[in-house]
Amino acid sequence: MADWTATAAGVEGSSPEAPAILPARYRDEGAVGLGGMGQVRRVHDASLDRTLVMKIMRTELAAKPIARARFQREARITAGLQHPGVVAVYDQGELADGRLWYTMREVRGPTLGGLEAPLWTQVEALARVAQALAYAHQQGVVHRDLKPSNIMVGAFGEVLVLDWGLARRVGEVAESDPASPVTGPGLTQAGAVLGTPAYRAPEQTAGQRVGPAADVYALGAMLRDVLASEAEAPAELIALSQRALAHAPADRFPDAAPFAEALGAWLAGSLRRAEARLVLDEAEALLRTLAARRQEADALASQAEAALAPLPPHAPVEQKLPGWRLEHAAQEKARAARLLEIEVVQKARAALERAPDLREAHALLAGLYHERAVDAEARRDADAAAEYVALLRAHDRGRFADWLAGRGTLSLATTPPGARVEVWAIAEEDRRLVPRHPVDAGVTPIVDFPVDSGAYEVRLAPPGGPVVALSAHVGRAERWTPGPPDDPGRPVALPAALGADEVYIPAGWCQVGGDARAPDGLAARRVWIDGFILQRSPVTQADFLAFLHDLYAHGRDDEARQHAPQEMVAGTERRPLFSPGPDGRLAGLAAERDHPVVMVDHAGVRAYAAWLSARTGHAWGLPHELAWEKAARGADGRHFPWGDRFEPTWACSLHTAPGPPARASVHAFPTDESPYGVRGLAGNVRDWCGNLFLTAPPEEGAVVEPVVLDPGHVPDAAYLAVRGGSLLSLPDFARSAARYGGRPGLRYGTVGFRLARRA
Repeated sequence: MADWTATAAGVEGSSPEAPAILPARYRDEGAVGLGGMGQVRRVHDASLDRTLVMKIMRTELAAKPIARARFQREARITAGLQHPGVVAVYDQGELADGRLWYTMREVRGPTLGGLEAPLWTQVEALARVAQALAYAHQQGVVHRDLKPSNIMVGAFGEVLVLDWGLARRVGEVAESDPASPVTGPGLTQAGAVLGTPAYRAPEQTAGQRVGPAADVYALGAMLRDVLASEAEAPAELIALSQRALAHAPADRFPDAAPFAEALGAWLAGSLRRAEARLVLDEAEALLRTLAARRQEADALASQAEAALAPLPPHAPVEQKLPGWRLEHAAQEKARAARLLEIEVVQKARAALERAPDLREAHALLAGLYHERAVDAEARRDADAAAEYVALLRAHDRGRFADWLAGRGTLSLATTPPGARVEVWAIAEEDRRLVPRHPVDAGVTPIVDFPVDSGAYEVRLAPPGGPVVALSAHVGRAERWTPGPPDDPGRPVALPAALGADEVYIPAGWCQVGGDARAPDGLAARRVWIDGFILQRSPVTQADFLAFLHDLYAHGRDDEARQHAPQEMVAGTERRPLFSPGPDGRLAGLAAERDHPVVMVDHAGVRAYAAWLSARTGHAWGLPHELAWEKAARGADGRHFPWGDRFEPTWACSLHTAPGPPARASVHAFPTDESPYGVRGLAGNVRDWCGNLFLTAPPEEGAVVEPVVLDPGHVPDAAYLAVRGGSLLSLPDFARSAARYGGRPGLRYGTVGFRLARRA
């Protein structure tokens, strides 16, 4: 970095003329340099005891009137610009040999071109230059030779505009104009071009008269130089430089004042961005801590689950305490994480208050709000989802554009192929979710059929086969396919025929759990369940009597009496619920033959399944409880078979009708119907399921076997899964994610069953 001495003419060389005899108050301290108009020497002012620089005309110009006029004009213009960005002129005079001189303050430091500093510092220096020029333009003065070597940055931050030798007042006729021919070494010739080419305005190059817009051009060129060294130059500064460098003066800033204001505005914004960045750094550090807290909370919750899962409900408190304490610790960690998230949001917003366009802060908030929006939509919390989506829209800068667009695609194939596909959007009407606005999607296979995100009923009509309803939930920006994790393109197998009381649940994805209001509900999981056939309604008394009568017909009277519905009255005493007929065999009440059968233990259910399997040639069993939940909720995770709102008159429940609750016909409540057409899942009687009561949710993305054909030996002390609402259910107990357990050897007045088989 060069260290120069500031003069009004700049320093162009280092071979000054021989020293002259100076006025008495000045002591010569040596040459500084030699310019086009004169030499520059350092002098000591004895009157005021200070060091100055003195510019002295060159000897060969002293006798030229035009040169003398130009020199005097330079001194007067410089002295007249009383601004911190212009070097102060203190004195002037004429030496004994006729040469003119004037003195100025001495300033040392690098020129702008040699300044090695960050972008902000260089722009700040250029802004001070523009302020000095704005003052000069206000005084009617145009510099006409702005360039980095004429800008000095002092040791204490001063920024000075040097060399006003070519400066002119606006409208003034200069010696270089054709009307004022000048000759002589070192002087501008008639019609000559003034200024330095790289910083010279087009009109200046053309030899035309120039105004303040010419200095603006030079300012733009110097800003261009500053930005050239930046890997990612700020767009605002690029635009500012481009405007200042416009070819036509009218397209530039009219003078340096608005240019200076624009630079100042950018500097103020840059300072605010720097402050905002510091606050955001704190938010990002907290965000990393937040992620760790969440992981700790999840780990503790998993440990609690593992500790409590093996314990039966009747386990003593002492055995449950370790798990409870882990649960409490997990809740404390989760609460701390939530509070930390609030602090992260507050800091990110504080950063945006300082710099509203800080993309990193918007990105941080967009990421958090996206997580919240996804979670709210998974919980079917429409209000929270709408709030977080709106917040995400306010902060997203393109990263989540596809997600926010809310579009997805459907792709599926069938076996056999060629099934006609109708896509029905699921919409809420009068508190029920119903299919509306069908769209013909063609025949299978279909690939990337565009749809809005949301729930759909996809009706598949194969040639010569029954129409099948496939429930699909297409996520935002999701390419939905029904296949399992290891084979997403696997075709959906369609049944050739279905019985009158059979419903086909096609293979595919669904959400289970995730309903905070469901008693004993599982954590939310997305699982894949293969296709299966489920009985539309629970097994009725008439169905079960047919089974019992067949046992009698084959001489298996003891089995018939053992499996017949019975209620416990005292201790181990049992009372049959079916009345004896004329032949001594059991018969049901005629008025209740289409009511669900109850008071059957698990052994009786398995015996009935074996009997039906032998009669039909299909292997019937009980549904896995997660397959039962899919049959009730579809793929969209609704809370009740018909939607998300409970209505007591739509299912046989506690407040369905006045008077005592009672079982009803399986045909009495067609409104209690799931997306697949399964009935009686929210009321009347609950259903036995084939698996042991789950103590923990499956893994995310797990593949679940839908039908349990042989549960093996089930200890009497174990609990088998029971699902569904009953005639005694309050709304939350009728939710499709609610879970219950039953002892296999016990009989329950509100528990029936329906069977399932593989397709």
